[in-house]
Amino acid sequence: MNLNLIIKVLLGLVFCLQLQAQNAKNSLNRGEVPSKFKFLYDESRQYIGSISFSYQMPTSYGDNFIGDAYKGKDGFGFDANLFVFKNLYIGLNYGIKNFDIIDNQSVGNYNNTQIEERYITIGYEFLPVSKIRLGIYTSVIGKATLSNDLNRDSGNFWCYGLRLEYEFIKNLNIMVAYNWRQVKTDIRVPRELQSYFEKGTFNVLSFGVKFTFGKYDFVDAIVL
Repeated sequence: MNLNLIIKVLLGLVFCLQLQAQNAKNSLNRGEVPSKFKFLYDESRQYIGSISFSYQMPTSYGDNFIGDAYKGKDGFGFDANLFVFKNLYIGLNYGIKNFDIIDNQSVGNYNNTQIEERYITIGYEFLPVSKIRLGIYTSVIGKATLSNDLNRDSGNFWCYGLRLEYEFIKNLNIMVAYNWRQVKTDIRVPRELQSYFEKGTFNVLSFGVKFTFGKYDFVDAIVL
């Protein structure tokens, strides 16, 4: 996903949030009449928080040390989200990804490595049809640690992605997600190799479950 598409996604998110805020204001002026535009918000499907667990499949890509030398194996993720206003949420995220090394000449004499991620996300969930939720999200603060038998390096972490959910039963959703991730490292290498090791990129396909709780978003819960 290029920078232009990222900007379009984020601008679309801002537009939708502004539209939702206007709808909420209009509903208030009409005496709290529920919005009929269910794509952005449905009071009957609202909750205040969620916890997710997922099995993840990383895939490296790009002309960089992760893209060339790493081969994704498996991983897991844990997310805890707070729905601040309607379907706008912030989340705390943790995950570990395991990789095999397929090019020792590029990165060093070790056979596998692990990437540990800690980051905060902001996102929005849309409701296109009954029982289906579509989420878009991006990280706002993130850190990653790369560990192997020889080294332990760290760097800033960035991700953005899409998530599709099916509301299987009350308070339990089944989900699939796909996102793009980047690690900007502080690995010390000769100057001629800095651009190659400065950033590492990989994608992640996730399958998991999401447990939800509450009937109001955070703002409404405080007001009520």
